[in-house]
Amino acid sequence: MKNKIIYLPVSLLTLVTALSAVALSSYRVAAVTSDATVTVSDACGFTSSGFDWVISAVGGQSYNTESETKSATVTCNDPDGFVVKAAGNPDTDLSGNSTGLDIATGTSGSSSYWAFKVTSATNNVSGGTATIASGYNDSDYHNIPASATPIITYSGSATSVTTGSFRTDYKVSISTTQAADTYTGGVEYTIVAN
Repeated sequence: MKNKIIYLPVSLLTLVTALSAVALSSYRVAAVTSDATVTVSDACGFTSSGFDWVISAVGGQSYNTESETKSATVTCNDPDGFVVKAAGNPDTDLSGNSTGLDIATGTSGSSSYWAFKVTSATNNVSGGTATIASGYNDSDYHNIPASATPIITYSGSATSVTTGSFRTDYKVSISTTQAADTYTGGVEYTIVAN
């Protein structure tokens, strides 16, 4: 038996090669980019120590918290910094638990009163500032604000979390005619990103 050798003409091979090249060149490779977007929200944290105080008061005397150790530390990731605001909570009075009488906020007079002051504020970011608001930036005691009022502004940092601390003190003066009772109230501090 004889083997038959089949020769493909060169023109046929050339045609098949050319058609393969056209088919392969018409196939396009496409790349798709999928972007990722991450949004980090403003987040602030607040810790305090020694902000609650109890005074056993006697009529005709004044008391303050300046000898006590207390502080608050605020941490915020907003690169623009943050503001600390203060307001009476639930209002600006100390309310008597039994009598229903109040000790109003004030800084002087013959009636009983209570007040607060911003004693210090520091910003722990290198080159950062902690600015006590005008009206609170002296050594005097001030009325408790009725609504959230800025008392300290902290500059921010685009490269790190802003951490600052502050201290507030309180004074209460009891008149000789103040009714015996336990009077309670407070100041609420809130953090607002710039």
